[in-house]
Parts: sequence; structure tokens; C-alpha cells
Amino acid sequence: MRRRERKRIIERTDILKSVLFFFVMAIGAIVALIIPLRPTTSEIEKRDLAKFPAFSLQSFIDGEYLTAVDTWYSDTFPFRETLIGANSVLQGFNGIGSVQIHGSVKKGDEIPTSAEGKVATLADTPSETEESSSAAPSSSVEEDVNIPTQKLGPVFVAGNAGYELYSFGKNMSEQYAAVVNYAADMLSGTADVYDIIIPNSTGVVLPEKIRSEIGTSDQKEAMNYMFSVMNDKVRKVNIYDTLYEHKGEYIYFRTDHHWTQLGAYYAYTKYCEVKGLTAKPKEFYEKQDYPGFLGSFYADSGKAPELAKTPDTVEAYYPKATNDMIYVDKNGKEVKWSIVSDVSGWGTSTKYSAFIGGDNPLVKITNPELKDGSACVVIKESYGNAFVPFLVDHYNYVYVIDYRYYKGKLKDFVTENKVKDVIFINNIMATGTSLRINDLIRITK
Repeated sequence: MRRRERKRIIERTDILKSVLFFFVMAIGAIVALIIPLRPTTSEIEKRDLAKFPAFSLQSFIDGEYLTAVDTWYSDTFPFRETLIGANSVLQGFNGIGSVQIHGSVKKGDEIPTSAEGKVATLADTPSETEESSSAAPSSSVEEDVNIPTQKLGPVFVAGNAGYELYSFGKNMSEQYAAVVNYAADMLSGTADVYDIIIPNSTGVVLPEKIRSEIGTSDQKEAMNYMFSVMNDKVRKVNIYDTLYEHKGEYIYFRTDHHWTQLGAYYAYTKYCEVKGLTAKPKEFYEKQDYPGFLGSFYADSGKAPELAKTPDTVEAYYPKATNDMIYVDKNGKEVKWSIVSDVSGWGTSTKYSAFIGGDNPLVKITNPELKDGSACVVIKESYGNAFVPFLVDHYNYVYVIDYRYYKGKLKDFVTENKVKDVIFINNIMATGTSLRINDLIRITK
């Protein structure tokens, strides 16, 4: 009898706790909706808080309005200063710092200091997998324009910026170099092969002390190793030092894993140096800014409010000769589009697709001001999108192959289109990803 009585008491206590919990939550929700109680400035953060957004049908349809309401609601929650202070105290008790890591961190291989004369070959490289060949473009922005999405590693959030952690893999890195070597050998006498490996923001912007503490691999050393196992037929475009010289500028997004087009511009100047071209100054291009971009880091971090407070701006440089292009979608349909699009009315997560219509199997650009037949093809993933517009004023024809989706063969394409420059451009995360390596093998072998 006593046992039954004790059980009833426990059940009543649990019910009471549940009722009390939901009562407190309901009171909190009611208080949160009382606009006069909401703060407008933050003394702790020394800034104005988000304002309630003005409604428009377009912003409601593309999702910007509800995102702005969500930001306003969380940013101006009543008694937020008290709650922030209490949260800081609790975090201090638990030893939690001001950084977060979303996803698991993989320990990278030790990076060899020298290749010791080794040249990577495809002899031991596995053939493509069914998984890699089944990759398909992501959801569309407008019509058939694809949003670039490729979550490749864990996200490190520090302050108002996200960073993607890189772990060097010796085997994958050598396989990447081997594919480029194979292409250079295959196209020898037909076209020059260039390779550009793009470090991400972690490898350039984060201080070395922090990189060491979080255990991410040294990207400069990794890039040097990959270039060292490429053969002499590959024209290496090592952009690490170039980007590092400009690390204080806006060369990477805070809320997205891509570089900005300013970062791509500096890479373009290095390419011109290796190629023997005269790079156009930034002033040569018409520049437009498209603010309000919240990219992949914002999504992958669970919409971290730290990132939402300072959205990115897509700075776009328009080519002079033409802004017209044609892309071929995954169904083989040709679509007329803009090399750089006005994305001021697009959704907050889609603005990086300002460049060459996002990710499509093939892009064709004709410069009407040149008649010399000069042609290049860019073999890229989404990082290459922001790089392409700078090539337009140097070539009669610029072709772009997104090797994740293209179904043809590189050698056939180069021969048929009389291409003389083949430019591989990949962010460093892709060089260590088996899916991307297999996609490259599929179009190359």
C-alpha cells in the first residue's frame, strides 16, 4: 500500500512539474510578444538591435520577411541583457568559451615536408564509384539556376563568422594531383593545363594559434605538397600567399563557406601572372553590392544568431565585353542567362548564385569584342563561379564545366572546341573528398 501511495505522489509531482513548466513557458511567450518591453539597443554588445521588418509581398514569398521577423524576435527578446549575462555566467561555470564547433573534427594526416621527387599517378587510383556518378544539382533558385551546396566539413563559429575545418588526407590529396597530372599528359601538345587550389577562410583568416588549438591542418603546407607531386606539364597557380597578403580585406564571407568575388579577383591576378596576361585593375569593372546574404555556415550552424546579426554582402564585378551567357542544364536544355545577375530581389540564402547562374553542367560565353578564336575551359566546383567573370575580357570563348554534373569527356570537349587553356580550380576541401576526386576521374579518363 505504501508503495502504491509513493507512486501516486511521484506521479502527482511529475504532473505538477509539467504544468508549472508549460505555465512558465506560456508566460514567457506572452511577455515576449509585448512590444513595449522589447529593447532597441544592446549595452553589452554596443549596437542597435534588429528592427521589426516592413512587410512586402515579395519579401514574404522569398522568405526574407519571415527570416527578418525571426531575427527581430530573438534579437529583441525582453530582458535579453539579463539573460545574456546569466548565460555567460552559466557558460563560465561549464567552461564553455565564445566559440562553437558544429560537426565532428577529423584528425588530418601528417603533411610531408617534401615529395622527394615523387609524381602522383592514376595507376593506384580507384575508378569512379556509383555514388559519385549519381550526384545531382541541388534545388533551383529561379527557373533552372542551381544553388551551390556542398557541406564538406565541420563548421567552427567564432564571433560573427563561420569557418570550415580542413583535415589533410595524404591519399586523397595525391589522387587529386594524379588526376590533374593525367589531364596534363593527355592534353600535352593540345592545351596547357593550369591548376588552382583555393584555401578556405580557416587557412587564411584565422590566426595560426587558433588553427593549432582546434586541430585543423595547415593549408599552405597541404597545397605546397599537392603542387610538389604534380608533374612539370601542370602550370601551378599557387594563390595562398596572394590571398594571405589581403587577409584583412573582405575576401571570404562570414556566413558562407565560399570566397567573395574580391578573393577570386586576387586569384585571377595570380593566374594572369602565370599565364602571361595583364590583369585588369578592379576599377576596370562595374561593381554592384547585394547585401543580406546568409549562407551555408548560417544554415549548418542551426541559424546561429551570431551570424544572423551581420549578414554578408555579395560584391559583384561585371565583365566589360559582355554579360551574356548560355548554360546547359541537367536535361540538356540551353538557357540564356547573365554572367553576373542582379540578385537584389533573391532570397537570403541564394545570393552567391549571382555568378554564372550557380552550378550547371556547362556554361558557354562568347566575347563579341575578340575574334581571335582564343578559348579556355574552367573545370570547377562552386568556388570557381566567382572566378569565371574575370576571364571573359581575355578570351574569345570561355567555357565552364562543373565536373560534378557534366556527363561528357574532357578530351573530346577540348578537341571539339579548340580549347588552348584548361583551368582546374578547386577549393581545398574538394581536393580531399572522394566524391569530387571520382567526379574528376569520370570526365578525365
